[in-house]
Amino acid sequence: MFGNYQHARVLTFTDATVELGFSPDYTLGEMARSPEQVDVVRGIVRELSGKPTTVSVRVLSAAESAATPVRSAVEETRAKADDERRRREAEAREHPMTRLVLETFGGAIKEIKTDV
Repeated sequence: MFGNYQHARVLTFTDATVELGFSPDYTLGEMARSPEQVDVVRGIVRELSGKPTTVSVRVLSAAESAATPVRSAVEETRAKADDERRRREAEAREHPMTRLVLETFGGAIKEIKTDV
């Protein structure tokens, strides 16, 4: 059940309120809004914080999703992986051996695999 909430963006987090939003393209966002699931999350937040907390869950509009700078745990992990891949590709392109091979034999780099 909580796997769905890895896709949630924390829009508000205070002592009294937690507001979570799902990207409109996340298909299970509506399921995560079910009263039963929200009640479970509310109970866990109450258990962890020691006080009653209002928990609301909603699906963001496309405009809200694009304008919200906050990322979900899944989006953050994906962004870090993309940044790492770009960094490794740039490092490979600038490596002295890569440059030497290109200078010696000519040609161009078509693709760099970084997932090995």
